[in-house]
Amino acid sequence: MKRFLILTALMAASATPVLAQTYPPYQPPYAAYPGGAPAAIADQHRYENDRLRNQAEANAAFARQLQTETQLRRLEIEAARQPTLTPAPQARPTTP
Repeated sequence: MKRFLILTALMAASATPVLAQTYPPYQPPYAAYPGGAPAAIADQHRYENDRLRNQAEANAAFARQLQTETQLRRLEIEAARQPTLTPAPQARPTTP
């Protein structure tokens, strides 16, 4: 019986903090955002457009860099080639 009372007291003591917790009042999304939900969504779109624009600019710069490197490498390869020697035209023997 004594054990039962101790267990009951422990269970009651451990359940008390759980019961004391309260949930915060419901706030709709973006309620704290100045301008409300439409302004928040517009800002998200603007940030995403800026991110995509920056990514496109970075990709274009990288493509230009690769193109320049490719042209340089091609010129180096062409300059390193052995020139092909064309045989000199043979002189025709003159017949008297």
